[in-house]
Amino acid sequence: MHIRNFRSVKPKVQESHGPTTLYQNVFGAGSGEGPEMNGFTSFWKMTIKPGGTNKPHTHQDQEQIYMVLRGSSTVMVGEERKTAKAGDVIYLPVGLMHAVFNDTQKPCIILAVGAKLPP
Repeated sequence: MHIRNFRSVKPKVQESHGPTTLYQNVFGAGSGEGPEMNGFTSFWKMTIKPGGTNKPHTHQDQEQIYMVLRGSSTVMVGEERKTAKAGDVIYLPVGLMHAVFNDTQKPCIILAVGAKLPP
């Protein structure tokens, strides 16, 4: 069994995603701890500062799901943009450009999971 508390994970910036988003990788890629996962690439929490973004980017080898825990932001998936608020869950398909733009005055906190493509 693997149990890890978010409070024990130091928030870090991922340069490729910009300086205004703090990542807390609990398990998987970049976490340095936890099990070797078969289908999942990672499980993390993002805190996007007011006025910040996790820069537009794509993943060719994984799909992701974001769940907004607190706050709201504009989410871009491909050419589409929508407002996502606390409780909303966003599916991010493989290969589509995506980003979150926090255009509010409060932090936006998102729980996220990435999964590998099947072989």
